Amino acid sequence: MQRSKPSPLRNIPPRGSSCHTADVAGYVIEGHVPAGDIRKLLDERPDDVRVLTVPAMPLGSPGMEHPRPQNFRTYAIRTDDTVEVYAEHPAGEDFSPAED
Repeated sequence: MQRSKPSPLRNIPPRGSSCHTADVAGYVIEGHVPAGDIRKLLDERPDDVRVLTVPAMPLGSPGMEHPRPQNFRTYAIRTDDTVEVYAEHPAGEDFSPAED
């Protein structure tokens, strides 16, 4: 993960910091996290995850549309501050809302 400034209000380590922070149902969402990853988190409600983050601002992530998108990962920061890959997103993945 790329390093940037820490988010002291949410105790997000520098390696997980990004540009936007939200509190969602007791979890912290940091950066351009795809809605599907947030929905999965809220469906599963893991007790040992406190943050989902997409560090930095990868091209092609939701809100960062670009003609040359990048692969990127969403990371989970656990309550013991360990970090693991939560989801992998290939360059060009479609983040449009699903049709009901």
